[in-house]
Amino acid sequence: MAFGCPPKHVDWFSIPDGEGDLRAIVRDSLNAFAWWVIQDHGQSIRATVDPGLFSPGQRVQIAFESEHVIRISSESAFALPCYDWGKNKRNVERLLSALRRRSLATRD
Repeated sequence: MAFGCPPKHVDWFSIPDGEGDLRAIVRDSLNAFAWWVIQDHGQSIRATVDPGLFSPGQRVQIAFESEHVIRISSESAFALPCYDWGKNKRNVERLLSALRRRSLATRD
């Protein structure tokens, strides 16, 4: 569980050179979750995650560090919550898992 105002979780993902189009893999993964892409431009993609009963929702940002490396961060959509009860970490881990599956599928 992250603590901070707003709480956030960050991780990185990379694919080997020549293993597919990372931006397409990211878009496919976001679409599979039905997360709303609110911004998609050159170096980053921002999406929102559905709010839950006790959650205001989260924002996920994917920053393209290079052609093969991205930084994924998830944070509360509002600055007030200081606890996220693990939701941001789950968002990032869920996206990482989908990215791994899709990148492996492009290798076959």
